[in-house]
Amino acid sequence: MEYVNLLVDHLKEAGITCWIDSSEIRYGSRWEHEIKLNLDACRAVVVVMSAASQESAWVSREVNYAMSRERVIFPLLLDGEVFFALNNIHFEDVVTGTMPSQKWLDQLRETLNRVEPSQADGETRS
Repeated sequence: MEYVNLLVDHLKEAGITCWIDSSEIRYGSRWEHEIKLNLDACRAVVVVMSAASQESAWVSREVNYAMSRERVIFPLLLDGEVFFALNNIHFEDVVTGTMPSQKWLDQLRETLNRVEPSQADGETRS
């Protein structure tokens, strides 16, 4: 989780608005409802693949839902193995704990700018 928090800060410093399910769900709201709303509103989803996230039923649900909504997935491999559901999507290796490369950030920005303007406000989800 520490890496994800650093990643969110890195993306925000790069001018990319982010929403993260672990810290931005409003008290009193239904967890699954908030996640679904934000996945419906997003243009791209950043998935940090790790041994822990591989075991998470919620991460699996979020990835599957994002894919069913045809969201662009930007996987990062932090540790463990590439998720089976994402094994055909190019990912960036961040196993040393580094932040994604400038090229990755540029491609994320390009994807966010290329999406239909009628969609939500350009936030990414992690």
